Amino acid sequence: MRIENFEAFVKIAHLRSFTQAAEECFCTQATISQRIKNLENYYKAQLLDRVGRDVKLTVAGQRVLPHCEAVIKAIRDSKNELVILNKLSTGELNVCSSNTPGTYILPQALSDFHLLYPSVNIESQIKYAKDVISEVSYGRDCELGFVSQPAANGVG
Repeated sequence: MRIENFEAFVKIAHLRSFTQAAEECFCTQATISQRIKNLENYYKAQLLDRVGRDVKLTVAGQRVLPHCEAVIKAIRDSKNELVILNKLSTGELNVCSSNTPGTYILPQALSDFHLLYPSVNIESQIKYAKDVISEVSYGRDCELGFVSQPAANGVG
């Protein structure tokens, strides 16, 4: 089912007009009518009563309207979440490193990153190399790890 069909139904339900809904959806009245037909075929129920120029929701239309509104909202919200993620405008990053990269390399790199993405909270910890490998490998507290030497005891 296409989101355009849900959007057409919600617009008509609120505006009570195929013509106004078509204008707001930037399409023809015939396209709006086809979208409603597709939705009614999907639900196997008549959703709207057309009496002259007046449009009213049927009982079935009243029942599915909140769900159609929720579908539209969920799709928009999910898209917004990915836009936020792709822009790295918010979030958290937990970094752990062994002593050498944590002391000499990461401070400048994390500072530069923070200037580009000031709303991303960064937590950086210095640990033994074997602990860094363990943290990242087992998905504990750190999402990203840096080591400058192999871990002791053959781990890693």
